[in-house]
Amino acid sequence: MFTQCREFRGRILVAEQDGEIIGYCTVQANFISSEIEDVDAEFAYVSDLMVLEHHRRSGTGRALLSQAQDYARTQGTGYIRIDVLAANTVTRSLYQQDGFEEFAIQLDKQH
Repeated sequence: MFTQCREFRGRILVAEQDGEIIGYCTVQANFISSEIEDVDAEFAYVSDLMVLEHHRRSGTGRALLSQAQDYARTQGTGYIRIDVLAANTVTRSLYQQDGFEEFAIQLDKQH
């Protein structure tokens, strides 16, 4: 995480409450992708967003995501991406309410 922050002008944002870390978010301001489906190969990438379970639904995740986007904007990045597991409907809803749209869908199968 620290190596990626150095390489891609990233930041680790931390949420605290009463001296306790309750969540964090890592954003890479100029992430460079080598994936063939990436038309614009340079974008901001939120690689981690985590809030302790007993602090979820408190606005902490939304605040961290907002700070990540603000940081990306200050670095001149106009496009931001974040990943989420398909089964994580609560988090997907948070991202979609913030304006994120589906970009790629990955399918897995055990064989």
